[in-house]
Amino acid sequence: MDLGGTEVAMLALLKRLVEEGHDVTLLLKDKKGPLMNRIPKEVRVTEMDAGRSKVVGMLAGKKYDHVSPVTTVMAKGTRLFLKKTPGKNTLYPFLLKRMPKFPERFDVLLDFFGYATFMTAYGAEKIDADCKATWLHIEDVDMFWGTTESGRINDYLKRYQKFYCVSEAVRQAFVKNFPNFAERAEVLLNFIDTESIVRKSAEAIPENEFTGDFKILSVGRLVEQKGYDVAIQSAKILKERGVRFQWYVIGDGQLQSKLGQLIRDLSLEDCFHLLGRKDNPFPYERQCDLFVQSSRSEGYSISIIEAKALCKPIIVSDIPSNREQIRDGVNGLFTSLDSGELAERIEFLYRNPEKRTELSECLKKENIDFSAEYAKLESFWESVDK
Repeated sequence: MDLGGTEVAMLALLKRLVEEGHDVTLLLKDKKGPLMNRIPKEVRVTEMDAGRSKVVGMLAGKKYDHVSPVTTVMAKGTRLFLKKTPGKNTLYPFLLKRMPKFPERFDVLLDFFGYATFMTAYGAEKIDADCKATWLHIEDVDMFWGTTESGRINDYLKRYQKFYCVSEAVRQAFVKNFPNFAERAEVLLNFIDTESIVRKSAEAIPENEFTGDFKILSVGRLVEQKGYDVAIQSAKILKERGVRFQWYVIGDGQLQSKLGQLIRDLSLEDCFHLLGRKDNPFPYERQCDLFVQSSRSEGYSISIIEAKALCKPIIVSDIPSNREQIRDGVNGLFTSLDSGELAERIEFLYRNPEKRTELSECLKKENIDFSAEYAKLESFWESVDK
C-alpha cells in the first residue's frame, strides 16, 4: 500500500463499495505500506499465501523482513533462468504450480493493479469468482505484457470478462496491442474521494518547509515517466529570467539521487526542492500557487484530479490522457515536453495573476462526480449474474 495514484484510486473505490453495502476482501501481496491505515475498517485485509518457500514468495513480489543470503541468491538465479525464454513468460506458470489456491470463492474479482502482473495471473488461476475484471492504468500497456504473441499471457487474460481502462487513451493503446480483447475493453475513470481531499488539505504544514511568494508544486514518483528532468531544466530558464519562485516536488523513487545531482549541477538548490514522500500532500496542493505535471505518459492522472478538486491553476504536458481532463486555456494550460515552452507557460501565469484566478474559478464550477463510473461496475457484475 504505497503512496501511488493507483493505490489512492483503489482506496476511493473500496470506500464506495463498503458504502454500497458490499462485503469486501482486499488481497495484498504484503500487508505493508503508508496507506494501510486508510483502508476502510469494514474491509477484510488478507495477504497472498506463497506457501512455505520464500524463494517463491520473493519471485511473486512479496517482501520479507528477514531473508538469508542463500535465499536471495536462489531467487535471483531462478529469475534469471526463467528470463531466458523472452515472450513465453515461464515465470508465472513456475510460481502458480507452487502456490496454494485461495481458500474462498467470490461473486466478483477486481484485479485493480492490473497490467497483467503476477497478481493478474494469480487471480485468473488461483481465485474462484463468478466474474472477473482487470485494470489498465497506463498507455504503455505492452511494457509488462509484450504482444498478443505472448501466448501464456493471453491464457490468463481470457479469464477476465472485462478490461477497465482508466482513460480513452489507455483503451485505444490496449486495443491496438490486444485486438482480440477489444469487445471486453471499457473506459472506467479512476475514483477519488474529493471530500477527503478537501478535509485533509486543511492540515498544517511543518514551519518553513513550504515557503515563497510563488510556490510551484509537482506530485508523483521520481521516475522517468514523470518528466522531472524537463521540469528542472525549465526551472533553470525561469531563474535566469528573474522569475522569483520556489518549486517543490512531493514523491520518492529510483531517480532521487540523479535528480538531486541535476539540481546541484544547475545551481538550483535555492529554488528547486525534493521534499520526498508525504502521507498527506493535500495541504501543499492547497497552499501552492501553481500545480505543474510534466509527465511523458499517464493513464488518467490522479494528481491532476486532486489539483482540480482543490481548484489550483494547472499546467500539464500535452499528452492524450491529459486532454481528457484539461481544456487548454479554460481549466488549465498545456505544454509540450520542452523545457523552454514549459518555462514560458509558467512565466505567463506568474506575470498574469488574473489568468490564474480565471483558471481557478473555472475549476470551482466543475462537478467532479464518479457516480456514472460506479454504475458501470454495478452493470458489469449484474449482467454476469443474470
